[in-house]
Amino acid sequence: MKRFCVLISFVVVNILANKLVEYKRELVYTNRQIKRVPFPHVHLQSVIRTIVFGDKPMAHLSYMFAAPAKIFDGSNIPNRMEVLQQSIDSQKVLQTEISKKLGVPVFEKGLASTALRKVGCTCESIDVDSFGLIELQIDRILLFREAAKQLIRFVSTGTDADFKKDDNRMCRLKGLYRSILYPDTYITLAEVVGDECRLTGIDTIVHTVKCRG
Repeated sequence: MKRFCVLISFVVVNILANKLVEYKRELVYTNRQIKRVPFPHVHLQSVIRTIVFGDKPMAHLSYMFAAPAKIFDGSNIPNRMEVLQQSIDSQKVLQTEISKKLGVPVFEKGLASTALRKVGCTCESIDVDSFGLIELQIDRILLFREAAKQLIRFVSTGTDADFKKDDNRMCRLKGLYRSILYPDTYITLAEVVGDECRLTGIDTIVHTVKCRG
């Protein structure tokens, strides 16, 4: 029985390690893709809008736009394997949305990679071990922070039809931005109560802000 438990633990550790490598690879792919977007502080706003309007849970938005390293430091994160898989899937959703909305593909994978190889261009191989999670998190935050800030500033004027009458969208957008500003306590839940937006962090602390203004 003891040997069996040790074997199970070994398998789980290996699966986690492999998933972590996959996650870091997807983070690198996405960051490189975003860096190819022209005028990102303007064009990325349409990507943020689409995802905020969608049905992905608030935590998934945090994974996409803040890439919090906190997920993997073992700090009281329940269901780590599940969260890790959600984080990987969230990167792929973001990649797809950027490709669809802005016409910027992920050159390292899929048809774009095949096309580049056909013309004699090989994509630079990725040494995942050379990237730290904190480094990738900072990179992601810097890539999205200005676009999210400008979008909040614009829709807060009350003239944007998509946000004007939908407090839930405003609340999700504010939760997304808070995750970008404070990734160590990234937001996992955004709820509207009356005219208040209640944002619950991974630390279970609730931050209350006005939906408007």
